Amino acid sequence: MKKLYYVLFGIIIGVVLSIGSSAYAAELSSLIGKKIQSEWSVTLNGKNLGTALIVDGKSYAPVRVIGEAAGFDVTFSDKNVILKSVEKGDVPMALADVETAIEYRKSEIKSLTSFKQSVFDIEDKRKIIEDKIAVLEAEIIELEKQKADLLK
Repeated sequence: MKKLYYVLFGIIIGVVLSIGSSAYAAELSSLIGKKIQSEWSVTLNGKNLGTALIVDGKSYAPVRVIGEAAGFDVTFSDKNVILKSVEKGDVPMALADVETAIEYRKSEIKSLTSFKQSVFDIEDKRKIIEDKIAVLEAEIIELEKQKADLLK
């Protein structure tokens, strides 16, 4: 009986693994035989890096060229693309990028300052509301006493 369970368990595992791997293989081979719909040029900072192929609305760009342009060391091993950072530390920014970063941070400071003021306003309002709740709770206690007296 135990042997039957092992056999059934093995069959179930085999079916699950074969379905999963065939679905994965179908996904990988889905590009084989597909028609290239168009080619688009890939440009970085005005420099043409190559062309990207468009298949079913997805772009397939030249990984090596784009990776190297982004500052990565690109290697291929066992059907895998491996990107390694070449530079240590921060990547130098262009002047326009630095100016944009400065403006963004100034905008954030302005937004946070405004938010900070609204928090102070909320704290003031919270105190007023807490006082009002205390008054209403005291009034409820008084009214409960009056109700009890009326029911006697």
